[in-house]
Amino acid sequence: MTSGSRTERAGAFADALGRLQRDGGALLVVGATPGDTHERACGRMLGSSDQPRVVCRTDGSCSAGVTGARPNDRLIDLAVDARSATASAGTDHGGAVAGPAAGEGATRIVAETPAEFGARAAEAVAELTSEADDPRVCVDSLLPLVEELGEERAFEWYHAITADVRAAGGVCHAHLPVDRDDDLVDRFEALVDATVVLRLADNEPQQRWFVHGSVTSDWLSLQE
Repeated sequence: MTSGSRTERAGAFADALGRLQRDGGALLVVGATPGDTHERACGRMLGSSDQPRVVCRTDGSCSAGVTGARPNDRLIDLAVDARSATASAGTDHGGAVAGPAAGEGATRIVAETPAEFGARAAEAVAELTSEADDPRVCVDSLLPLVEELGEERAFEWYHAITADVRAAGGVCHAHLPVDRDDDLVDRFEALVDATVVLRLADNEPQQRWFVHGSVTSDWLSLQE
């Protein structure tokens, strides 16, 4: 690729990314990558500390953890065996946890089943998008929801999430830690404006954006 073509692609990608940030949209983050590549990508997509956020945690492998929560974050956790002790600690009768366990000023809700998780997350997103400008929403790995609720119900659930966030001019993203040629990626790509593919190249975490109907970026570093 010539330097001129590379520059043109970079400019087109910057324009497309600017439109997404300005107008709102939905992203799908894919890649069966080891290490913290999904977590690195997630941290960037969740935006600045000033932006209101909902973080929907399923297996905890991708999105911002409780200890990294920011003031006024809303955290929805799916209780699983590996996190059962954390999930039950300090929970009040309404399921909300405030204070150190959720990050100072943040609110955490623990859902005992995937169905409850979906309902609680949808409620939190609907509330956030009705009151906040430029909200950010992260959905941790979609795989537990697909496995427990079925592909159709998980698809419909994320469809509703994306609609609420787009209407509010915000950006949401969901993680699918599988290869891009997986059938699930084809299914969920129909809901989003861009697919972000992650990989490790010579132990360097990288991302490549496929903005649907627009432009494909080069491989870009995810190093801090």
